[in-house]
Amino acid sequence: MKHPILTRTANIICFVTVVLISSTSCSSDDGTTNMKEEEKETIIGYTDVEFALEGNTEGGRWFASVSGKVYKEAELTQVTGATVDLVSVSNSAFIAFSSPDDSNNSVTVPGATRTKTQHENVTMTATAFDAIKDDSALKNITITHDTESIGISGFEGKIILFENAKGKKGAIRLKAINAKRLLVDIKVMK
Repeated sequence: MKHPILTRTANIICFVTVVLISSTSCSSDDGTTNMKEEEKETIIGYTDVEFALEGNTEGGRWFASVSGKVYKEAELTQVTGATVDLVSVSNSAFIAFSSPDDSNNSVTVPGATRTKTQHENVTMTATAFDAIKDDSALKNITITHDTESIGISGFEGKIILFENAKGKKGAIRLKAINAKRLLVDIKVMK
């Protein structure tokens, strides 16, 4: 003979077990599971960025990697100056970038921060620059600050490296230069 209390307890345990199993399913409503993680972009690329050469007041020389904007001197404020990572100090004889807080710059940048730039002994090629799709190519590079420049002859395809005050590393690919402007592509860690 079955005991009524034990039978009722066994039925309740079975019911609770079935409810728990059905409520802990890992699938979506359509019966499929979604285990793929969203891929995050880790690099920002800017194409055909134009810098004015020193003495040219028509264009800007102060670059903010967070926005991709090149500022003119009149646009430098405490707010915009704090976002500037690079200053182009290029002219018709050489190409160079400096830190916004460099005391040798002809213009004081309000709110300026420190950026390391490396012009010499850069092993990255133009082909390697073009292949950058994420931050893995920049993450492990050690950037050694220098105050060098690159001569105008044979500059095409040369790479300049930088690391801003927030530790974001980037690369500048030199593309073209004329009497008024320098044209580059820039890739920087997001």
